[in-house]
Formats: sequence, structure tokens, C-alpha cells
Amino acid sequence: NNANANANVNKDLLSLIESDVHTLSFPNTTTNNTNNEHQPIINILLSLTHNNPQLKYYQGLHYISTFLYLLTKNESGAFVIMNALYNHSHFKTFVDNNSLDNIKCNVYIFERLLQLYLPSLSYYLSTRAITANYYIIPFMVTLFTNVLQYNDGELPLIVMHIWNEFIIGGYKSLFKS
Repeated sequence: NNANANANVNKDLLSLIESDVHTLSFPNTTTNNTNNEHQPIINILLSLTHNNPQLKYYQGLHYISTFLYLLTKNESGAFVIMNALYNHSHFKTFVDNNSLDNIKCNVYIFERLLQLYLPSLSYYLSTRAITANYYIIPFMVTLFTNVLQYNDGELPLIVMHIWNEFIIGGYKSLFKS
């Protein structure tokens, strides 16, 4: 029975990862987002969850692994970085704190910082009923990799700057970036 339960969990995990990864589009590719394009990302995520059984896969990890894959242009290189990143204390804290309560807390913190440091922008957004939920949650859950545009296949340097700050300073540095 235990083997059957593990097989079902793996099938469920594979199904979840595949459905997430198939929503991705790749910049400047000659194919039309075929399974061949998506397979390295699926492999990276399956290897990551297999190598780190305590990791609870969540939507957003597929954006991070895709960013690393596009950065390295190599499946095994992207996995090594993703695995090292996951095992880094700041990233582990980040992943473990991606609960709904922590996300709500982060949205509140961001809104307060916006009110303090950019009051005109805060007022403008609030008068149009645009809350931080619309834009900060995707940033935080994907470590800024899902919403930035790629120009001519080039990865946005700002993401690498934010990641440097995050790796050095931890989760709180995301509010500074």
C-alpha cells in the first residue's frame, strides 16, 4: 500500500508540474512551445523534489527553474543551481514562508512601505482600487521571474541584481529591492 501511495503522489506531482510548466512560453524559440521545450524544466523540478523530499512543490517554482534554465542554457547546470539555491538558508526560508498567512503579511508590509516612501503612488493606486495583491504576490512567489519581459532572449539584469540582494540579505531584502 505504501508503494501505491508513493506512486500516486508522484503521479499527482508530475501532473501538477506538467500543467504549470505547459503554461510557460519561451522567448525567441523556433518551435511553438512543444513538449521538448518544456521537458528540461519538468526534469529539473522532478529532480529537485526527488532530491529534497521535504520540499513542497508550489506554483512559482516553475518560473524560477525556467529562469535558471534560460540563464545556463543547460538542464543539469540549472538543476545544480536550483538545488543549491533551495538548500541555501534564505531560499529555504522563502519557500517555507510561502503560506497564505505569510503572503498576506508581505502584502501588508509592502503596502505600508509604499505609503511611507511613495505616498503619491500609494494614493493613486488606492483611489483606483488597485491593491498590492495584484502585483506583489506574483513577484514574491516567483522571486521576480514571472513578470519581466525578455528582450532578444536576454535575461533581465534586474532579476539577477534582486537575487544577489536576496542571497546575501535574505527575504527582507526583497522589500529593499
